[in-house]
Amino acid sequence: MEVEAGRTARLKCSTNGMPATYCYTIIWTRVDSRTKKLISLKNAPDFVNTVASEQTECSFDIKNATADDSGTYYCLVVYGKMVYIGNGSNVIVTQGRKTAPPSIEILGPSGDVHGSFTRLLCMIAGVVPKARMFWVIDGRERSGFTDTVWTKYGDEVVESTQSQVLVPAEQWERGAVCTCVVEFDGRNTSKSVQKGACSVITDHWEGCYATVAAYRVVVTTLCLLSWTMTITAGICFRRKRNREEKRSRRITEK
Repeated sequence: MEVEAGRTARLKCSTNGMPATYCYTIIWTRVDSRTKKLISLKNAPDFVNTVASEQTECSFDIKNATADDSGTYYCLVVYGKMVYIGNGSNVIVTQGRKTAPPSIEILGPSGDVHGSFTRLLCMIAGVVPKARMFWVIDGRERSGFTDTVWTKYGDEVVESTQSQVLVPAEQWERGAVCTCVVEFDGRNTSKSVQKGACSVITDHWEGCYATVAAYRVVVTTLCLLSWTMTITAGICFRRKRNREEKRSRRITEK
């Protein structure tokens, strides 16, 4: 369920078929989407436990919802020595405005790979927990391992999502294209990387084509400059080496 910040979200817990149960005895908990901690909400002032007819359905109101209320909610019914747990409901609190496309960063090996696999890490910030991340390695989709992390910058704590994937070393060494795809707000944005090439963004975010096109021009120009400088440096080194060899032969002949 999605709810805009400041509004009320209502969760329902059906107790039909349960032993004699009253709504006030139900325990509501939340698994925080950021810290993964289980939080009891029974005495929280911003939550209201209401009663439906015949006590077979109990509601739980999240008043004045904020981003911190995002998570998975469970209702627990305790009867004797038994604890009954509901299936859980995912709650996502949105800001009620159009969100900018997430910024994607991919970290890969800095040099040659030593081992059977190489690890790639894709990171995004600011769209947790709504984003879905997956990989496309050489044209084949892979899920990878996705988790939420916190990074501290001074007094500010930034929440981000990261996805890791292991790519066979042989596949990476031959230049396979590895793409990190982020699904968010019904649209996709992605970034690709491969050995020996500059990273290229393939962005399908509506309204960003001009920016992406300009970015591609800049990236392509930088790549060409880098290759030109490398070739020029190689030619200069070879000429210098030839001059030194000629000078060495002259000295030997004397």
